[in-house]
Amino acid sequence: MNTKLHAVPDANGRPLSFFMTAGQHSDYTGAAALLDEMIKHTEEFKHKAVRIALTSGLPRDRIASDLGIGKSTLGMGVTVSAI
Repeated sequence: MNTKLHAVPDANGRPLSFFMTAGQHSDYTGAAALLDEMIKHTEEFKHKAVRIALTSGLPRDRIASDLGIGKSTLGMGVTVSAI
């Protein structure tokens, strides 16, 4: 039996997310699992997350959880946008 390692890289080729599948499974399985991760790393997603944090009045930990990102990641985005 073998395995496949699927990855989402950043613009410099550094891996951001991994997903492992059994070798006999379709590559579609790995791609589908990582699609949400790819969306989370776009600039548009980051800007929308910060806008929600600044305007919604909701606690940042809830926003981060709902978006599937870390609270510290969201906080860093808010801090950077305020500069």
